[in-house]
Amino acid sequence: MINYLRIPICLSLILLVTVTVALQEKNRINISEAKEQAFYYHRPISSSATAPSGRLVGFFLHPNKDTTEEASLIIFDLWRNTSQKVYNTNFASWDVVGNLHWLDDDNIFFLRHCGTACRGITLLNLESRQITNAVLSYPPFPNQPVTTHFKDWFGQEFDFDGLVANVYSETKGKNTYLVFTLEDYIGNSLGDVRLFFNGTNLRNTVYKI
Repeated sequence: MINYLRIPICLSLILLVTVTVALQEKNRINISEAKEQAFYYHRPISSSATAPSGRLVGFFLHPNKDTTEEASLIIFDLWRNTSQKVYNTNFASWDVVGNLHWLDDDNIFFLRHCGTACRGITLLNLESRQITNAVLSYPPFPNQPVTTHFKDWFGQEFDFDGLVANVYSETKGKNTYLVFTLEDYIGNSLGDVRLFFNGTNLRNTVYKI
């Protein structure tokens, strides 16, 4: 077993941080965009993202050399040179889809499967370790109105004009937003919708640019 407490920064983690800093625009990180695969203690990393403060780096690690279905979410504190495992799954192909995204230094999210005509978004609070799932629901048939229904982590519900093609976070000054990129059935852009995140809730004022 790997001891995730007070472990030194190895060469692979330095590569990870370098890649993260270089690709952290809008908190969208894709390790596969790097020229080399990043490893942490000889285990491959599938995604990484830097917290808004720049202090924390989160990444998914595959600790089992025999399968990629097991994945652990590791948070590395660059100031204290410590790390901890905050989440683990044995069904990574279902529970983890795409990249990590930070809303603030206490909240991180990632996409997951949820069934037909929907997509899940898992929010993990690092302080409480509480996991909450939100759901994006799409029209099951192409002849229906082009809308997306979003039930968030706090029980609020929103309707967007368009299909959600991408979800990420964006920090502007002291404000953080959950951003949805919208498109129509044939892939034409319909703009972005932003929801303001205040730490414990999403503002129910939706605006599109």
